[in-house]
Amino acid sequence: MTEILAPTTQGQEIMEKLNKQTYECVICMVPIRRYHKIWSCPRCFTVVHSTCVVGWAANKPTWCCPVCRLEFDKPPKPSCFCGKHVEGSKYESAHCCGEICGKYRVGTNCPHPCTRKCHAGPCGPCTAGGKTVKCFCGRNVVHLGCGQDESSRSCGKMCMKELPCRHACIAICHDGPCPKCSVQVEKPCYCGKEKSKFSCGDCVQDPVTKGFYSCKNVCGKLLACGKHHCTKLCHSGPCEECPTPISIKTCACGKTHYNRKECTDPFEECPEICGKKLPCGHICHSKCHFGPCKCTEKIQKRCRCGKEIIEVPCGYEGEVTCENVCNDLLNCKVHRCDKKCCLAHSKINSDLHQCFNYCGKELPCGHKCMQICHGNKKCPPCSHMMLTPLTCRCGKTKIMPPIPCGTQPPQCNYPCLIIPPCGHPPVQHNCHFGSCPKCTSLTEKTCYCGKNKVKIPCYIESASCGQICGKPMPCGVHVCKRVCHDGPCTENGQCPYECGKKKPYCTHNCNSKCHGNTPCPTTPCDQLVEVKCGCGFRKVQVVCGATPEILSHNNIS
Repeated sequence: MTEILAPTTQGQEIMEKLNKQTYECVICMVPIRRYHKIWSCPRCFTVVHSTCVVGWAANKPTWCCPVCRLEFDKPPKPSCFCGKHVEGSKYESAHCCGEICGKYRVGTNCPHPCTRKCHAGPCGPCTAGGKTVKCFCGRNVVHLGCGQDESSRSCGKMCMKELPCRHACIAICHDGPCPKCSVQVEKPCYCGKEKSKFSCGDCVQDPVTKGFYSCKNVCGKLLACGKHHCTKLCHSGPCEECPTPISIKTCACGKTHYNRKECTDPFEECPEICGKKLPCGHICHSKCHFGPCKCTEKIQKRCRCGKEIIEVPCGYEGEVTCENVCNDLLNCKVHRCDKKCCLAHSKINSDLHQCFNYCGKELPCGHKCMQICHGNKKCPPCSHMMLTPLTCRCGKTKIMPPIPCGTQPPQCNYPCLIIPPCGHPPVQHNCHFGSCPKCTSLTEKTCYCGKNKVKIPCYIESASCGQICGKPMPCGVHVCKRVCHDGPCTENGQCPYECGKKKPYCTHNCNSKCHGNTPCPTTPCDQLVEVKCGCGFRKVQVVCGATPEILSHNNIS
């Protein structure tokens, strides 16, 4: 039969907030919804998003609860409160599966499992079996349930045992010695001028004055000399001795003698210099005085960083500092020390030069690195959490928050709905970010040289037809002899071919670099020609060597 128990206060509070969807995850500070998967700590019963705790424990051999620091050595898994199912039932309270809890009560000797339905918070007390025993104060009997130890033997009434002060203990029935008496009693101060109320157990009587506290007034009690009164504030223990006892017969420096008969007789003023040697080695130059001497000499001390020597009063025990700013590089090798008179000045890698500035470098996601400065080492991943859904391009597939910064958009299995600008039917592919695949529909476009039409895929702007280009060259004489091509016919705007015109002074063509419509150069022709002897039997090849001068000379001859 199912045990019907009122839920514990902690469990009831957790369930009320979860049902109202106002319970916040302690990791991302976002309310936990009914459709979120959860993880609950078995010791402190804190509830968090399962996605948050998985990120919290990622890449760690052991991890701790973010609240109570209970240590685990296995990765966290989402579940209902009793741990039997990954998710709770939609017909039960939030994140509860509706089955019997069945967990054993932690920290008790109870051998019985919890018989309540799956619930948040600690399991209620077990009512199976038990025994009747006397309470701690001995005046009543109590029933201890199964698993309850002796520490639960309180009857819940006042203890009433007699305390050493003869008052009765008014604490609730308890184990061990009774606490201090809390009865309010009126007690006198040390000097006896005032009275105040205190807890009886906190009162400690001074054996000399018979008082219990200081009223902060001047004591005023008559001293042993019978002439002076105590000038100390209300105090415990005996009063001070006479400040000017009759035993004092000389001045403080010992150079002037007095004839005193009463402790109230005045001291004559001594005009001499004190002259006592001080512990520092100097002489006291003050006028004769009672009380400790004070050295007025000046000495030189080196400052804390060692840069300067500064004059200070003798006996000065504080740190001697200068106004020089350190400006050394800190151990991070990025920031500089801005302390004045730094103790670590010129000391390489000193522990005092640790950098505690924030890193502040911009991460790939656009956030700033909030870690303590780590020099030129790589910044750790961004610790920010995105609190808005992360969607694919079409918006049909999404990841719900909280999401670690830097998470890639989800992979969407729906078809891409973007229409190509060319108007052709799109290539079938899934939703994506970035450019769509290139259109491969066949289209008819003009070739590079412009003389023919070629059939090519849509995404290709043009192609070669395979014929000679034939475009006029910049010289105005030749045409391009290359196979139909993309881009200009020449790289530098000059014709790359030989002139080819027939020379006016011989039968050969000009083989100089193209010079457009300007006259061919008049250099001697370097073409080879065949000449025969008079009988025609022998022939040889010689350079033509024709020039305009030779041609005009032959004409004159």
